[in-house]
Amino acid sequence: DDDDDDDEDDASSPKAGTRKRLKGGAGGGASGGASSGKEEKAFGAEAAAEGAKAAADAGGGATSAATEGGKAAAVAAEPRVLTPEEEAARSNSEAHRRVRDYFKALLRDWEMALNDRPDHIKRTAQGKIDTKTQKQCKDYIRPLFKLCKRREVPPDILINLGLMMEHMVAGDFVKANDAYILTAIGNAAWPIGVTSVGIHGRSAHDKMQTGQVAHVMNNEMARKYLQSVKRLIRFEQNRRDVAPSKMVN
Repeated sequence: DDDDDDDEDDASSPKAGTRKRLKGGAGGGASGGASSGKEEKAFGAEAAAEGAKAAADAGGGATSAATEGGKAAAVAAEPRVLTPEEEAARSNSEAHRRVRDYFKALLRDWEMALNDRPDHIKRTAQGKIDTKTQKQCKDYIRPLFKLCKRREVPPDILINLGLMMEHMVAGDFVKANDAYILTAIGNAAWPIGVTSVGIHGRSAHDKMQTGQVAHVMNNEMARKYLQSVKRLIRFEQNRRDVAPSKMVN
């Protein structure tokens, strides 16, 4: 009985109440800490989900941007169809460039060939004539190069210069010379002697075109640069080994 009274006294004592309160506080703190930890975990999971969603959206935006960029690059890489006018202008510009580059290269090769001669040949009369001819050719053909640079060579002359160049590259200098004659003289009938011997008109009289001459003969600048082209044809023929049937004596 005394022991029971001691227990009751202990339970009713202030120390026992303090111990109960401490135990209760510890238990409540533990339960509160557990619930707070669960809330933090739930909040962290939500934050992780939001971050994953944002990353997915950003990745989708990057993918969409990359797709759009790829489409734009593909559209830019597709060749644009030229209009007939643009195609003609491009072809005309290319023809001027090829003529200018080809005859400039020939002129440079001719000058180098003359410079490579021995001194005793340069001092001869023929050697001096060859040097003078090359310098004159260089001066005369300069207007043609300027016209090519400005893309202002007359169309008929440009076409025939292209034909000359093609035949020279192929080694057929007879056809190249024919193209030169076609450019310089043309196909017009040239009157020889008296053109009218009677009072009656003749049908063939109009075909002779007595009042017309070839455009090159009327243009001093064109006559000079075509003369230089003729000299370059001769130089190219002399330095190449071609069949006699394709050479012009």
